[in-house]
Amino acid sequence: MIKERLLTVANYIEEGSLIDIGTDHGYLLIYLLKNNKLKYGLGVEVSKGPLDNLKLNLNKYGFNNEIKSVLSDGLKNISQNEIDMYHAISICGMGGVLISNILFNSKEKLVNKKLYLQPNNHSDKLRRTLNELNFIIKDEKIILDNNIYYEVLVCEYSDNNIDQLTREEYYFGPINLINKSDLFIAKYEKHLQHLMKINQSLIDNNLNNDLLISEINQIKGVINYENK
Repeated sequence: MIKERLLTVANYIEEGSLIDIGTDHGYLLIYLLKNNKLKYGLGVEVSKGPLDNLKLNLNKYGFNNEIKSVLSDGLKNISQNEIDMYHAISICGMGGVLISNILFNSKEKLVNKKLYLQPNNHSDKLRRTLNELNFIIKDEKIILDNNIYYEVLVCEYSDNNIDQLTREEYYFGPINLINKSDLFIAKYEKHLQHLMKINQSLIDNNLNNDLLISEINQIKGVINYENK
């Protein structure tokens, strides 16, 4: 059984072919194949150990013909011709900065691709990179998996210039701001309590942090905290 965060990503995928970067054991690719949501895939890992884990699982489930494996730092060692064989790319379980670097370092290979991303942190930095690379965020979802909040972003490349996101949209996510799901509110209430404790500690020591206060006020405004 795959984790809730990967299941959420899997439920979005509909293209039939996928490059999964940082595939590790290949759980996402294997789940998609077992559930007839994928015809063929490519599992990518940067080190031999995780790639060997993928190969063991492919042997176990008999998917060696449907899923190829490659050792590569992101898309660096994969030719454009091979990338063009796949409709979409997924990157899950990494920090937002690392995902941003992977995308930015292969930006010329991403044209017309759909992206399924699951950052563990720094979603705001990832959104900035997506904006710079001309990807539109089509959907977002916050999930709770093993008492940890995660975000899933579904993005499409645009041939046209796209509008720059606002400060709030980078921070919270443009779709999240529209939907404001219960998990969205819960996540930022928890984060707000953490920031307020830090701020109180600063106050107790006669210190001040304007950026921290600004972040606190921004979250309060978005989740309507004062009226709870």
